[in-house]
Amino acid sequence: MTKLLYYDDPELLEFDARVEEVTTHRGKPALVLSQTAFYPEGGGQPADHGTIGGLAVVDVSKSDGVVYHLVDRDPDAGVKGETVRCAVDAVRRRDFMQQHTGQHILSAALLSVGNHNTVSVHQGDEYTTIEVSSDSVTDEELARVQQMANEAIEADLPVRTVFVDESEVGNYPLRRPPKVSGTIRLVQVGELDCVACGGVHVTRTGKIRLVQALAVESIRGNTRIAWRIGDRALRDYDDKNRIVREIGAHLSAQPSELAERVAARSEQMRFLEMELKRLWSRVYAGEAASLLSAAQADGSGGEGATTVVTATYDDEPRDFLRGVMEALVTNTGVAACLVNVTEGSVQWSIGAGEGAELEWARMKELLPLIDGKGGGKPPIWQGIGGAGDGVGEFLERFRALCP
Repeated sequence: MTKLLYYDDPELLEFDARVEEVTTHRGKPALVLSQTAFYPEGGGQPADHGTIGGLAVVDVSKSDGVVYHLVDRDPDAGVKGETVRCAVDAVRRRDFMQQHTGQHILSAALLSVGNHNTVSVHQGDEYTTIEVSSDSVTDEELARVQQMANEAIEADLPVRTVFVDESEVGNYPLRRPPKVSGTIRLVQVGELDCVACGGVHVTRTGKIRLVQALAVESIRGNTRIAWRIGDRALRDYDDKNRIVREIGAHLSAQPSELAERVAARSEQMRFLEMELKRLWSRVYAGEAASLLSAAQADGSGGEGATTVVTATYDDEPRDFLRGVMEALVTNTGVAACLVNVTEGSVQWSIGAGEGAELEWARMKELLPLIDGKGGGKPPIWQGIGGAGDGVGEFLERFRALCP
């Protein structure tokens, strides 16, 4: 059995311990210590990280009263029996203590404000989620929950833990029934919350600093709320303030003017996008007409014959070939092959207007000439290639395959 120092002093971060065993656990090298302040994963709270005698602790797991400290490399065999210096990652520990105690406060507030009962919790690296057994949580309720939680933090309530026999739990105002039996560890947050929990918590609510609602979503008939808790919430405010300042500088607007200014810019962008689309349509139609006129002037296609159009472009926009080809295939009896050569690659497009006899099975024979690939369905096929030096032969072979 490993002595659990984190229950005696949740703020203990450095300690000495004797190495009782060098083993493997979950397929990784692991150490068993006589005592530990490293919290093993459990109750929704991730495991501590840190160092043991120079070895990096990457995970911590508890099984049958024994705590296994998974390390990044095989320890020296002679370390067994030695006393080593251990250090818990202070930033990670502080973060998840804030997350866990903050979650208790929020779960109590959710229950108080709207009878929203917590059914699951996940403490991630970016935010903590609380899922409640309600199909919705209103904006007004969410605001009241956040205010209630932050008031509890401001009140700097004491956070106490006590071990009791299961026969005594009825003497405590538990938020929910315990999921374990025997000796049960209760965590009490002032008079606000009391619940069975094996996690590590801050000693006073003021150390949480702040909670902030981030997002709400429906899931399996329940509601899941994402929260920024503790230092994460302060960093989030800093990030958003920086973003607001940058956008304000870009738009020459005060924060209170940003929503209106962004809406106006969005409307302007929609108008410009429509105008640009209209102008590009005219460019595509004009280019197609020019290509078709040149092909007919060269004698490509007579009465009842297929008019063959080929062209090569350099560094045109990605959608250029498609736009021109769509305009070309509106013409009866036109077969076209267009190529756009850009740095390091080749775009190709093949199309057939109504009445043009063009078999894709034969056109695929051309692709090896440009190391190409792609496909499509009538009337347009398209793709990319990698051999720009084969473009000339690619176009010539296309013309030869057209009836």
